[in-house]
Amino acid sequence: WVKIGPFLRFLADYNLLKQNYSGLIPSRRHPMPQPTVYSLEEISSVENSFDLSSPGGIRNYAITLLMTRYGIRACDVAGLTFDDIDFGNCRLHFIQQKTGDPWEGELFLEVKTALRNYIEHVRPNLGGCPNVFISLAPPYAPIDSYAINTMVWNQFRYANIDVAGRRHGSRVFRSSIAS
Repeated sequence: WVKIGPFLRFLADYNLLKQNYSGLIPSRRHPMPQPTVYSLEEISSVENSFDLSSPGGIRNYAITLLMTRYGIRACDVAGLTFDDIDFGNCRLHFIQQKTGDPWEGELFLEVKTALRNYIEHVRPNLGGCPNVFISLAPPYAPIDSYAINTMVWNQFRYANIDVAGRRHGSRVFRSSIAS
């Protein structure tokens, strides 16, 4: 039905039909979903709910700060390498996986501190693994966006944030940043 209406209009425009019958075709408009937005208080509650005395809390806090401060996608956080972080010049840069576009920004102090805390005190020193974020138990491997989305979802529950009817994966940080 989506293609028949424009086709009938085309036929009428080129005088292949005597009348434009495209108006007889029912159109079904798909509702555009509104982005889910969480308040700054809710995001702050999520950030403050991490147990920073545990290895998982330290790693997940650093991941969450990257998403809440910059709106970085989970796949890009999972793909971050040590080459993407310039601690000396306080810069963060990478190629976005979804768009292929370069992304660069200032490495904020709280993000820099959280990353250093994770790298220096939690992350095992694995030669040959360029990814910043890895699993916390052997066999060590880079984490993926699914693990990050699950972590974010669990953290929303742990922080007692009402997610009824709203998204609660890592994508919510992208729309909440813009508001």
